Amino acid sequence: MRAIFLISLFSAIFSIISHNIFIFLAFETALFVPFLLRTSKVLRKSNTDLVDYPFVSIIVPMRNEENNVIECVRSLMSLDYPNFEVIIGDDSSTDNTKKILAEEINKNQIAFSIKLFDISQVPNGWMGRTWATYQLIKEAKGELMLVTDADVRHSSKSLKSSISHFLETKADIMVRFLSPVIKGVGEWPILFLIFILKFSSWFSLRLLGRQQAIARGEYLIFSKHCYERLGEYKAFKNNHPITPAIFNFAFKKGMNVVIVDDDSQEIETRMYEGFTETAKGILGRTNFHSFGFYSFLGAFLPIFFAVDYIFKIISGILTNDNLLIWGGLASYSVFVLFFAVHLAVSRQSFYIAVFAPFLAFYFVLIGLLSIIRSAFNRPLRWKGRVYQIQ
Repeated sequence: MRAIFLISLFSAIFSIISHNIFIFLAFETALFVPFLLRTSKVLRKSNTDLVDYPFVSIIVPMRNEENNVIECVRSLMSLDYPNFEVIIGDDSSTDNTKKILAEEINKNQIAFSIKLFDISQVPNGWMGRTWATYQLIKEAKGELMLVTDADVRHSSKSLKSSISHFLETKADIMVRFLSPVIKGVGEWPILFLIFILKFSSWFSLRLLGRQQAIARGEYLIFSKHCYERLGEYKAFKNNHPITPAIFNFAFKKGMNVVIVDDDSQEIETRMYEGFTETAKGILGRTNFHSFGFYSFLGAFLPIFFAVDYIFKIISGILTNDNLLIWGGLASYSVFVLFFAVHLAVSRQSFYIAVFAPFLAFYFVLIGLLSIIRSAFNRPLRWKGRVYQIQ
């Protein structure tokens, strides 16, 4: 209900603004130009030559990841960092994940330390990945923890640069946006999702100075002390998605939460494969209960600006108002330009920006389905498991 109220409120406010095309475009430009010019490249300028290299435990829970196992493990073995361990957990996979993992680890175990564990059955009230991560961290010996996914590909220097930035910023917890690997039209919504998340976090944290942020958790680093202060993963056992819940709690505890979106390709991820998996994955991770007011507004704005021109043009046609039609075309052109710049800087195909309105409508549909799922208390199904979203 809160999501419906907020969407209705914001829509009413911005529809009033949008009636004056010059005010509307000025407002849009004032938001997106500073966002695109934000100082997001600090990490690449960081000094990666550390005097001391803290011991890092890399935690990788896996379930039904047979297509990702080999590349993931080999990228971890390529890391140019002298002091770390890798702890992988097979979370009751029903495919060949465990078999492939064991074979790959046995090939390289002499030269490289990888520990493989079987994750016990998920207890009631826990999310599967959260439970697996909690179990694996129990086995960790590191001062710092890096929780990452099986579909992440690490460059050799990525851990050095990440830990250097973590220490340089005196972070308690840090998340790093990864470069998505996109193959095909069905996965284009991922690019718009990353745009939404980056803008929302910048909007609430930097522009408004509010301690709220949303981001994905494929690359999450925190200190052992921070983990204990958070109440370990037990405190978030039924939160979904878990990363915003961790951020919000860390903010309340006065911790230093660092979000890195340096637009590099040091670390890549194949988040979802194809149209169906992309739709299920994004819907499964859309939960408005995890959004704060300001981060919700930050997520709403890009979608609103992307679809606004449709309403202007339709209204202009119905009322025979050419000025409104041209205003709609101007609104479309300006947003496409901003989105294209974002894609180009992120080293993605910038021509995809032309389809921004369709991608925005995609997220409108996802949002409506999420509200319906919440209203009717419908469960989430993912990788053969059923979860009741709180």
